[in-house]
Amino acid sequence: MAYKTFTGESIKEARDAARLEFGDDFKEVDHKITVHRTGLFGLFGRKEFYQITVSYDETAPQRRSGSSREMAERVEILERIKKIAEERRREQQVRTEPLPHNEPATGKRPVGDEIAELKDMLATMMQAGADAGRRKTAHHPGFSRVREFLLSNDFGRDCIEQTMEHLESSLTFRQSSDEELVKSTLEAWLTSLVRTAVPPLGEDEGPRVLALVGPTGVGKTTTLAKIGAELALRQHKRVAFLTMDNYRIGAQEQLEKYAEIMRLPIHMVHRRDQLEQVLTDGSCDYYLLDTAGRNQKNEMQIGEIRSVLNGLPIPVDVHLVVSATTKYADLAEIMKNFSSLRYQRIIATKVDETNTFGSLISGLASSGKELVWLCMGQGVPDDIKLAEARDLVGRVMVQYRIEGALAHA
Repeated sequence: MAYKTFTGESIKEARDAARLEFGDDFKEVDHKITVHRTGLFGLFGRKEFYQITVSYDETAPQRRSGSSREMAERVEILERIKKIAEERRREQQVRTEPLPHNEPATGKRPVGDEIAELKDMLATMMQAGADAGRRKTAHHPGFSRVREFLLSNDFGRDCIEQTMEHLESSLTFRQSSDEELVKSTLEAWLTSLVRTAVPPLGEDEGPRVLALVGPTGVGKTTTLAKIGAELALRQHKRVAFLTMDNYRIGAQEQLEKYAEIMRLPIHMVHRRDQLEQVLTDGSCDYYLLDTAGRNQKNEMQIGEIRSVLNGLPIPVDVHLVVSATTKYADLAEIMKNFSSLRYQRIIATKVDETNTFGSLISGLASSGKELVWLCMGQGVPDDIKLAEARDLVGRVMVQYRIEGALAHA
């Protein structure tokens, strides 16, 4: 255990100085008032200062209330205050008469004004780290707009806190007031949260199954038709449609219509043995499997799909299809409960039906899954595109700029 002493014009200033260096990782062991006499031989009076002694663990990693660059700025401000105070004491020692009222020292800014400004800057910094139980960025004035935007755009709480922490550690106190710099830093960070991948198409490793799973109403059947058109019409692969959706009215007829237009075979499989029989035929490069929509809260329904997909005679790539319009709480539950199907990739649909993509980005960040396609509209095969992190985040930043413009209007 080590000890250190801090001094201030009030007990609060002394404690703030300790908190500035150690956060809350210290214990106050003593405090007292010290007297400093001003002027030659102390003829100009006396000044009281508060002094505290704290103990801290010198072997523990130091925890600071900000980044190393921000700490350097704070130390610089403290040194400036100390220097100004010393200059004021020296001036008091040589004066025989006070300066006329409101007349500053020649060629210098009024000392009181400069100290007040520096103290205001310090107060803002100290407020940002005063509550150890909260994230300091919650109080940072330069980032308040970012936090409000993320909340209003349905970003998850964990994602928001990680984002604010990244901004706080990446930008200095001065940089935080630069709106363009904050925007570019935010955009780069959100882009880093989105993992994308190239879908397993065009591989010549033998036949494989692409299975689409997910909740009801997200557009699995239409998405399957878009993928089928890409493979059959543009890559000239041998493709067959398979459907297990015996629940939704019209689902089978819809896929049959797409198959007829593209002149592709389609198979209705109601049991696992029927599916295995089709796959062992080996006449196609890709088998695109449409599963019935399942409630993420019903483990038994999801288990039915799992029992069919496990142990098939050819490789299976499972893709979770989600709607970009789904709020974050529900999306997180969907991603978690469908994980028993061992999906590694995600397809986002209805991208054209929302301006809010915080839930999707937060879900991708927390799950660690890869985004492969974005679907926007019912057009087959045009309304589908390979996912790009910059494209998705760019849609978010458009809203950020719009809301910023409205706020300044």
